[in-house]
Amino acid sequence: AALSAACATEVRDASDPREGRLRARPSTTAKGGREGLQPLRLSAGERDGWLYVPRRDKSQRAPLLVLLHGATGAGEWILKRMTEHADRTGTIVIAPDSRDVTWDLMQQHVGPDVAFIDRALASVFAHHAIDPMRIAIGGFSDGASYALTLGLINGDLFTHILAFSAGYFVADRRRENRASFSRTARMMRSCPSSAAAA
Repeated sequence: AALSAACATEVRDASDPREGRLRARPSTTAKGGREGLQPLRLSAGERDGWLYVPRRDKSQRAPLLVLLHGATGAGEWILKRMTEHADRTGTIVIAPDSRDVTWDLMQQHVGPDVAFIDRALASVFAHHAIDPMRIAIGGFSDGASYALTLGLINGDLFTHILAFSAGYFVADRRRENRASFSRTARMMRSCPSSAAAA
């Protein structure tokens, strides 16, 4: 996985190396679902999330970005900053809402948010032809910390990690993902604290 990180200041060890795994994978039979901005419709509560599907050549598999908002934010807010880029590049964007005011990692564990993101991925993979070599996860602030964590734990799914103003990440020490961690970790660079907010 290629990594672009901003201000990740601390590495924490995962208390359970089995946590944080995403099971959804791209389908080989999906053809192409509805275009435009649409709610995920995966939650009956107020916090759900959004999907943006730009107009594109459906004969080609699309890149996918999972975009995670900062604390007290919502997927809709951060997605608004990405639609122009998505239109230009043909990138499908998932912007889920955290189950609480921020991502569960900030409560020292992962679980409900991982399950929700997995459901969102499964839905998109079932309806849209996604290029398995162009699947990114990114975020801002708390969302960046979560993107770093899930991106490294799921190095067999995500090919790129984009983290803006991350505070830390939880490192997965399992043998099968160690290579992914070393490839990305050595690409990390520090950044000024004035990184652009999203």
